[in-house]
Amino acid sequence: VLFEHQSTPDDLAPFRILAYMVRIWDRWLEKHPGSKMLPVVIPVVLYHGRKPWTAPTQLVELLDLPDDMRATLEPLIPQLSFVLDDLTAQDDEQLERRAMDAMGRLALLLFKHARHSVDLLQRFVDWTDVLGQVLAGPNGLEAFLTALRYTMSVRDDLELQQLQHVIKRAQLGAQAEDALMTLEQRLIEKGVQKGMQRGMQKGREEGRQEGRQSLLKQMLTKRFGPPPPWAMDRIDSAAVDEIDIWCDRLLDAQSLADVLGGPNAAD
Repeated sequence: VLFEHQSTPDDLAPFRILAYMVRIWDRWLEKHPGSKMLPVVIPVVLYHGRKPWTAPTQLVELLDLPDDMRATLEPLIPQLSFVLDDLTAQDDEQLERRAMDAMGRLALLLFKHARHSVDLLQRFVDWTDVLGQVLAGPNGLEAFLTALRYTMSVRDDLELQQLQHVIKRAQLGAQAEDALMTLEQRLIEKGVQKGMQRGMQKGREEGRQEGRQSLLKQMLTKRFGPPPPWAMDRIDSAAVDEIDIWCDRLLDAQSLADVLGGPNAAD
């Protein structure tokens, strides 16, 4: 099981991994009731934070064992360690020599550099061979697009035009430029969709506000008669939270001023 860790070393990583493994086994037993054996789970932590990993990699390192009792008690407690793949401790050449397909090697390079490297754009030029292999591989265009999309999603300071310029410098061909055009279109569509969602949310909030305003006007009219213009204006400009406060006041109020504060009130 691969656990991706992208921020800082986790001092409780062995404990958290043990908890994950127990959950995996619990789910497996639910699907295989009556089983007397458990499947083997080998935990691997893929770490790509800013600093090298310095936290424990074995559960026993977390246990408060007196030194004079450690040898006696260790056989009686759970033994767990995990494979740590610390990308920060490896140079790019080592990652590019990994025995995996080009997309896997590019993913490791992006995990290592995409979030933090100040020279990320230059690294794209340095990765020309790997990028070319990704494009030439199975589903190359979609794989290349996935890499670009990930890069844009983790870097708020990166403009698409900068990425386009770098890809052209790398001379990766028309397929790479097609991927950039596709990414640009998807980003535009995503922006439109987000705008529509924000508009719908704003509409719901405004509808809720208008409903509360109308209800308060009806309640005030029933208690004190039709509200005067100053009261109507104050209600129309009020937020939902303020209207809720006035509705609470209305339960014990003896006059309109007790609810809204009077025509000359500051709030």
